[in-house]
Amino acid sequence: MNLIPVDGATITNSPNPDIVLGSAPPSPTISEQAALPPPIPPTAAPAPAPVAHPTASTLAPPISASTYNQPTPPHLSSPSLPTLPPKDVLATSLQQLSGEAAFLPRSAVERTPSNTLYPHGNNPDLSLQPAAAPMSRQPTELYIPGLMSTSLFVLLPVTDSLTPIIEKYLPPNQRPPRDLSGAWRGRTLDQLIASRSWRAIAEYCHDSIMEASPEQTSYLLSLWSLRLQCLLRLHLIEHLTTELSALFALLPPSTYLAFAPPPPSPESPRFHPAVPFELHILLASLHGLRGERERTVESLAAVLRSIKEEMWAAKRKGEEGEREEKAWRERAERVGGILMSVLTDLRAAPSATTLISSSSSYATSPSLLQALTRLHVSTGDLDSLSVSSAALEALPSPEGPSRIVRKARALAKVARGEWADAEADWRALVEEDKEDAEAVNNLSVVLLFSSKLSEAIRVLTTLLSSNPAKGYSSETILFNLATLLELRTEQALPAKLELLRGAIEHGGESLRGSCLKLSV
Repeated sequence: MNLIPVDGATITNSPNPDIVLGSAPPSPTISEQAALPPPIPPTAAPAPAPVAHPTASTLAPPISASTYNQPTPPHLSSPSLPTLPPKDVLATSLQQLSGEAAFLPRSAVERTPSNTLYPHGNNPDLSLQPAAAPMSRQPTELYIPGLMSTSLFVLLPVTDSLTPIIEKYLPPNQRPPRDLSGAWRGRTLDQLIASRSWRAIAEYCHDSIMEASPEQTSYLLSLWSLRLQCLLRLHLIEHLTTELSALFALLPPSTYLAFAPPPPSPESPRFHPAVPFELHILLASLHGLRGERERTVESLAAVLRSIKEEMWAAKRKGEEGEREEKAWRERAERVGGILMSVLTDLRAAPSATTLISSSSSYATSPSLLQALTRLHVSTGDLDSLSVSSAALEALPSPEGPSRIVRKARALAKVARGEWADAEADWRALVEEDKEDAEAVNNLSVVLLFSSKLSEAIRVLTTLLSSNPAKGYSSETILFNLATLLELRTEQALPAKLELLRGAIEHGGESLRGSCLKLSV
């Protein structure tokens, strides 16, 4: 039988095909996935009074229960975007289309009165004067008209994939309170993130965008990035596609790294600092979210090439560019990890291995070596696993092996079927940190393989009771526990309904109904 790790690859010689082995953290916070700190509202001008959510001019199709389980949601076209008067902007438009000006400096933008207004009157009409000169490597302020247009937004559904399950299995008087309205006022952004209220955060971003000044481009794009991350957490791929496509239609062509012409000179920036890096990642990953993984490989490779160009540009600065080079190197490792996962899903493990091994920091990077070790575990390549494990063990560590090294060592023992030794390693990791969801999950899997079903269930339920927010927000934990309950008895429905109640109360809004193994 096969053991399915988190990344979707397969390890052979495992007793149960439904148990997930691998990294099993709870749904990461916005900061972990997006690496984007919550935007701080600018203080240049007082915020206007709160406004009600306007009716969006572009509506997504109705979302049914089956829609959430579609592996390849249909692509939606971008909503109609407001157009600028042709007068006074022709030269600038031609400049942008030719790729000569990646972004317009704020000094090149000039407000002029006009009788033509944007739809709904939410964005003042702007006329642009041509940029006088190409931008330097340190661009000035960026101005993009249209970022506050209501035509960019789609209405979010007030149901999710758990809704039909709740309606089927729980009577109204037994349902924990659940608010999917997106109301956020009265709570801080930190509180919304802690409770995983992704709809409320998305609405917060919408309201903040509509209340901001059109000239606060960095702030607006940060809010857009945060909102789009929330749509991703909510698994609203159709909505994400529509809004992301509409947003990038406003940005200059050079933002599309996979299709943009090369910069006019080595000193020209490939990533404008006002545009959150996460937007590039989301755009490059969009095809994969819709099931088109081959196109995602091309887009991510283009992003990775641009990151490497920035990294080498920083390296040419010498000591002055060390911090910048390190930041770009971390981004390169991150994008490389995403690309490796996509290649693994495409069953192109040799290409994924080559990608990681080609990094200049491969031999000294714990994260890259760990990723390579996990790849070899998932493909069952024990010979290569021995090499990557030895490289991890050889990393200098004055305080002894790190948790990364110890986890990789334990995974290697799982791959080799050394269950007793693997159990001892995972148990030691759990004893040190009882709320490490990955270690707890993998210990339970190893206990199952060691014919200790009751203890495997107890390990997971202990995590749910000691840290409900972390345990119930992990689809991997819930799926594995539901599977273990089914293995223990054919009458697992009452216990799985308790899991459902806990998921409603503590799991936030990112859970999919399939993780509870309850049919609709």
